[in-house]
Amino acid sequence: MTVYDDMIVADGSFEREQYGWGEKIGQIRLIVAPDFRRSGLGSALARLLYVIANNHDVARINVRMLRPQAAARDIFRRLGFREEFILPDHVRDLEGNLQDLVLMRCNLSMLCDGNLETNATGKG
Repeated sequence: MTVYDDMIVADGSFEREQYGWGEKIGQIRLIVAPDFRRSGLGSALARLLYVIANNHDVARINVRMLRPQAAARDIFRRLGFREEFILPDHVRDLEGNLQDLVLMRCNLSMLCDGNLETNATGKG
């Protein structure tokens, strides 16, 4: 969580399935307040969650977002995620409009050749 002037401006989480068919799958969730977008805060938080996910022995990480969230998709692409599925008109946005849901996935085992730190730090 990131706080500015006693207001939460960004928050994220990493969740790992604990049992069954999904036990090696994690999910990252991330939100940044509108006034703080395009400041690098989302990228920094995404990188931190990515490293946390790697430290929890998961094979894959999933993220979900609405199609119009192009900046968020760019952040996760830079970390090695790729779009896997698009579910047309699957969810409603804050205005009540139907939006496509995009599922992006990163296979950590493909990145364990030394690129993980490079991708996570944004350097390289």
